[in-house]
Amino acid sequence: MRNVAVFGARNRPVARALSVSGSVLIDGIRFRCGVVRTPDVAFDPAAAANRFRVLVRVRAASCNYRDRGLIAALRHADAGRFFTVGSEFVAEVAAVGEGVTTLRPGDRVVANYHYEGLPELPGGVRAGVPTNQATKEWQSFHERQLRRVPASMPDEVAAAFALNAQTAYGMVRRLEVRPGANALVTSAASNTSLAILNALRGRGVDVYAATSSEQAVPRLLALGARDVVVVGRGRAGFADDRALGEVLRAAGGADYVLDPFFDLHIARALELLNPFGKYVTCGLAAQTHHAARAAGVDAPEPLGAIAVQLIMKNLTVLGNCVGLTEDLDRALRDYDAGRLDPVVDSVFAGDDVGAFLDRTFNDPARLGKVVYRYD
Repeated sequence: MRNVAVFGARNRPVARALSVSGSVLIDGIRFRCGVVRTPDVAFDPAAAANRFRVLVRVRAASCNYRDRGLIAALRHADAGRFFTVGSEFVAEVAAVGEGVTTLRPGDRVVANYHYEGLPELPGGVRAGVPTNQATKEWQSFHERQLRRVPASMPDEVAAAFALNAQTAYGMVRRLEVRPGANALVTSAASNTSLAILNALRGRGVDVYAATSSEQAVPRLLALGARDVVVVGRGRAGFADDRALGEVLRAAGGADYVLDPFFDLHIARALELLNPFGKYVTCGLAAQTHHAARAAGVDAPEPLGAIAVQLIMKNLTVLGNCVGLTEDLDRALRDYDAGRLDPVVDSVFAGDDVGAFLDRTFNDPARLGKVVYRYD
């Protein structure tokens, strides 16, 4: 089977042929990468251990911000070792265990990232992200870790849909948004925020988007933003940007803030929230030391200043990790009904592994998910 792989950075010369076809710069380190072939996965549908498991063949996959940190850890690995990348995929069911009732061979599926705060679901099933190696061509999962995708969804969209959609729908559900309210979406050109804009469509909420990408403005407006404010990059630029405050004050303030990077925005976001407003976040920019320096957040926000805002304005702060199965199911139904417009930036295949990863993590012109497709 095939694997989109990144190799360790130590002992640069590779001692044996490992299908190296490109390279990518991650957190200041240049990693070799390529498609590596490994033995196929053995799967016996009649085996007791596979009773509720499903064998799939991955057709296309993509990476998320979380994958950057996993790749960066390879700086400590030998060049002869590799890691199969990706945390999102679309696959075709090849075989099912005897106890599987929800799927059958030929179905196209995506991962279900259902997470309630514990590492395991009942029955010992892994919760949250089912795999950190989504480009591994053959894999098996418990049937609860997979959801069927509608026929209307092409592979390129499905390979870049589930994790961001489930997270975005989870964040919107947690906020209990009410029609007529104002919502601020930060880092609006990020993949998570693009999904949030989709999740807010049809909710009767006036959405205001903040982004450092001028080129993203037309697409953000098309996704339903009432207004888009271009702000400076990094914490200082966001905090010092008066235009965002002026736009929100003219609109009556923000009732909700949906923020994928709390370490970039939380202090300023709380200032912009109305009394009894709600703030929800799902991640942080500083996943590595290099990323923290690049984002300008290597020094944490003063907790006292944040606490004063929370107390004086009766604010609610919510942390959100992915979402529930019902969030993913709703997103899939909304897509099938034509209510969503997922943003796919580009699709790569074959030996273009370096270009795929570079576009995913480094290209400032990227807007939307970048997909790698097996021929």
